[in-house]
Amino acid sequence: MKARNLPARQPATTLSDEFLDRYTELWVRNQTALVNVAQSTGALPEFLERPDQADEIYTRILNDIDRRYVIGYYPTNRVRDGKRRKVSIEIRGHPEYTVWGQKSYFAQEAK
Repeated sequence: MKARNLPARQPATTLSDEFLDRYTELWVRNQTALVNVAQSTGALPEFLERPDQADEIYTRILNDIDRRYVIGYYPTNRVRDGKRRKVSIEIRGHPEYTVWGQKSYFAQEAK
């Protein structure tokens, strides 16, 4: 280090409690943001904390993918005015089913 005119390396020190507290707070904030993004886009957040959890988590993800459908429709209001339109989907005779999807969309404006 002296030959390159660099300061000598300091011996490794233990991390302060203040640093660990700030790091933990930041980590929790980031995880919370990821959960919010996942939930707002119709996904289920999963966190792999131990390698032995991988099979269970991937099985849930693949099962979730297998239960997805794509639904399309033609709106009765065909006015292309850029306004928000509400969308509601429910399964007849099965109120216990949950449908995740967009609650609204914007009608594309005519060009």
